[in-house]
Amino acid sequence: GKGIAGIAERANKYHKSVHAFVGKINGKKEAMQEKLGLASITQISPVEMTTAEAIKDASWLLADAVFHREF
Repeated sequence: GKGIAGIAERANKYHKSVHAFVGKINGKKEAMQEKLGLASITQISPVEMTTAEAIKDASWLLADAVFHREF
């Protein structure tokens, strides 16, 4: 969350929105989105997927999430 927080802070300063795609969201999605000042946050890996699998498959998970996301 630290990297995303820094990007969102800078973007918000210039009135730009940030849509974050993350491996996993720990906690409540809405709370994290508000806390970080994001326009949206999308978890790209299924809940049952291990971190190792998610890292291995990150490129297709991200592509799939972007393709199916409605902005």
